[in-house]
Amino acid sequence: MLFFSIGIGIYVILSAQKWPPRTALFPEVIGAVVVILALVALFFNLFRKGERGEETDLMDFRLSKDVDQARVTRRVLSVMLWVVGFLVGILLLGFPITALLFMFLYLKFDGKEGWKNSLWVTAVVWAGFYVLFIWLLKTRFNEGWIIEWLKGG
Repeated sequence: MLFFSIGIGIYVILSAQKWPPRTALFPEVIGAVVVILALVALFFNLFRKGERGEETDLMDFRLSKDVDQARVTRRVLSVMLWVVGFLVGILLLGFPITALLFMFLYLKFDGKEGWKNSLWVTAVVWAGFYVLFIWLLKTRFNEGWIIEWLKGG
């Protein structure tokens, strides 16, 4: 899996070389981070020893030994539903609106934050997002299907 990650990271970096510099910056940075982290993980996996100095199996890592499987399953399903909801929201409403809604809804309902904190954090993050991507970088995001339909396009 690490070799696959390294390969994908290198492919992304090399593919982005053909793009204009502003467009290529994001994939190049992400590709470089993926390659570096995968190489670090590979290094640690190759030279990792057990508590008594013996070689260890890569699959012996566990965060906890006494975890309720039902709780783990519920949590994994919850995260998967949030991700699927985010992706569907991007299709229907577009990325900027979905990011705003997702941040608020996740903080309020999954993070169990109060209304005040959820609104405040969402507003600050949204302002940062707007200033960086829309105002400074002039990034154009595709509108979602619902927005296009409402505009008649």
